[in-house]
Amino acid sequence: MEKLTENLRPKTLDEVLGQDEIIKFLKAFNKDTFIPHFIFQGNPATGKTSTALAFAKHLELPTIQLNAAVDDKKSLVDALSKSERTIIIIDEIHRLDKQKQDLLLMHMEKGEHIIIGTTTENAYIRLSWALRSRATILKFAQIEEETLNKIIKNACLKISEDAKHYLIQISGFNARTLLQNIDICKTHCNVKITKEILEKLFQAVIPYKSFDKDGDNHYDLLSALQKSIRGSDLDASLYYLARLLQGGAMESVVRRLQIIAFEDIGIAAPNLMSLTVSACIAAQNTGLPEAGIPLALAVTELALAPKSNTAYEAFSHAMASVDPSDQIPNNLRDAHYKGASDNGVAGYIYPPDTKERIPAQQYLPDNRLNDSYFDGINLKDKRSKELYEIYKYLRNAIHNTRE
Repeated sequence: MEKLTENLRPKTLDEVLGQDEIIKFLKAFNKDTFIPHFIFQGNPATGKTSTALAFAKHLELPTIQLNAAVDDKKSLVDALSKSERTIIIIDEIHRLDKQKQDLLLMHMEKGEHIIIGTTTENAYIRLSWALRSRATILKFAQIEEETLNKIIKNACLKISEDAKHYLIQISGFNARTLLQNIDICKTHCNVKITKEILEKLFQAVIPYKSFDKDGDNHYDLLSALQKSIRGSDLDASLYYLARLLQGGAMESVVRRLQIIAFEDIGIAAPNLMSLTVSACIAAQNTGLPEAGIPLALAVTELALAPKSNTAYEAFSHAMASVDPSDQIPNNLRDAHYKGASDNGVAGYIYPPDTKERIPAQQYLPDNRLNDSYFDGINLKDKRSKELYEIYKYLRNAIHNTRE
């Protein structure tokens, strides 16, 4: 008997549920238009692979489906060697090793085939810049309860209203798990299903008690954790940490807490950076559930700490101002080759050779001399304040010399 996960898999883009904006975007393409490479990013069971297969059918192009976790280099080479234009779907594309990525990049550049990668990870973290820059990243939304109710209806399951909500809850708001649980219901029950029947049937397999009527949206929870810590609400911070850990998202928590320490706390309490990193390492070495102990300590310290995003804001301003055409001052350019001085590369003052150890020499490009990214008003540390004042004095000295 065919499983519902396959029987109810969307055959066309119109049959894909819960991703209306993405489907509308994809339906505008046809095989005669320019078609970019895609990365479909989203939580498990949000329809990434199903959408990729339906999109291939929409384009009326041959399709090859691979999985980066199990398929070897030869499988990828064979797919890329097809003479006719082909859609190559690569599930778990974040698992491609460097050699396979390099091979894929060469063909993505040529555009002979259309690559669609799917991933449950953050594409901006787990995929190389070179691969991301050659693809359009589409983020798949978490499936909502209304959409999951449509799946139950399509499965023709006889079930009461309160049982529907309970079935969705114990499926973790996951469409794939929901379909598997519907299969179990059809195998064990030949009467209308009630909540009482489900409680008996699934009493030993409820995944996590933290699931609620709104579902556990992974990225929303991480956002709530960071914003609660940033707002110094300790109770809310611990609550969202608990929900994330009960959902098994320890790795995501570890990444986010380290960013929080550097972005939101920063120079206001620099000691917390090393404490947070140590707590995250301890959590990874320990594993769940005990990992919650060092992570709770880090969250408590971060929530109660003074906050300063000065360094982060300074970096953001610097990033926004970057122009690759800006000329690096000659005194800073690489002079480790014969003939460098003939090209005007000279004049660098080696700080340890000077009495002050901080020479008044130009570092920013000529057209950036008036740029200022860092606001030292919120500096708390005495030594940092002193160094910043020296920096401002030397910067002004450079300006006065040039004028």
